[in-house]
Amino acid sequence: MLKLSKTTFILINTILLTLLNLNLFLFIAKNLNDLFLTFMLVVCYFCIVFIILNIIFIKYFTKLFSILFITSATFSVYFMSSYGILIDSDMILNVMQTDAKEASELFNTSLIFIGIICLAFYLFVLKIEIKSDSIFKRFLNSCVALILALAVFLPFTKAYIPFFRNYKIIRMYNTPFYQFYSIYRYYQQFVAPPPQLKTISNDATL
Repeated sequence: MLKLSKTTFILINTILLTLLNLNLFLFIAKNLNDLFLTFMLVVCYFCIVFIILNIIFIKYFTKLFSILFITSATFSVYFMSSYGILIDSDMILNVMQTDAKEASELFNTSLIFIGIICLAFYLFVLKIEIKSDSIFKRFLNSCVALILALAVFLPFTKAYIPFFRNYKIIRMYNTPFYQFYSIYRYYQQFVAPPPQLKTISNDATL
């Protein structure tokens, strides 16, 4: 059985998620029109993802979250690249309204290949023995990643802030995080019951 430290396992997942966000970085490179600034954003993104995973990959959910994140990102990238779509709450609503006949038309050899890759990743993760790191080491890793992220972002804020302000659509390319947010928005908009009106005060007067 392959043995990895928690830090190494998180690094592997961070690398995979960064690579799966190629569409995001291509969008940045095309519209920012500066390869150096794009590279700095890739480094910053890598550090932020590492911090997020370092926080949420807790003992009993590490493998589950790893499989969930990588699988969601892989299929999201496939559909975004193959069909030129961006996955938001409205797109999820369309998916939920799709009947069996329409869904069957999406199956092809490419989708099956993606499924095989995800299955291979499942088996890889399940066979790994993850050695826990101390809380201090995980905290130190997050601090180093945060310092590095700030070091590569802050010197170029004059270029980055206007870019993010003008291209708010960029967040929709951030997979799988925006897809998780879209599922939450779908639940809020189309599934959750509307909040009941509550009486705040019975003695209000004009």
